[in-house]
Amino acid sequence: MKMIEFRNEGTFEAMRAAEAWLDARGFSVGPSQVCAPRAIWHGDCWISKWRNLSPKERAQAHALMEGDGRNGPVWITLTKAATEEARAAFISEPAATQTTEGAGNG
Repeated sequence: MKMIEFRNEGTFEAMRAAEAWLDARGFSVGPSQVCAPRAIWHGDCWISKWRNLSPKERAQAHALMEGDGRNGPVWITLTKAATEEARAAFISEPAATQTTEGAGNG
């Protein structure tokens, strides 16, 4: 299984970096819950807190986010249930974004 770790310093910074990394690759992340992982699926979907997921849903998660969300580190682990599309997105580089900074200031 593939894993990536975020060690950003600052309150919630590692978690925010992990969320941004996932968002850039098209993943959805469940909400945080004390002492529990966060389920991750590839695609745009709503995910419940870990305690509200059934054992079947937990087993179907494409990835999990674990660690200290407040102080870091946080790691994301791809699961065996990940689809080929999710695996490809996990190892991909996100598309560059265009900025329009300064537009209309002429």
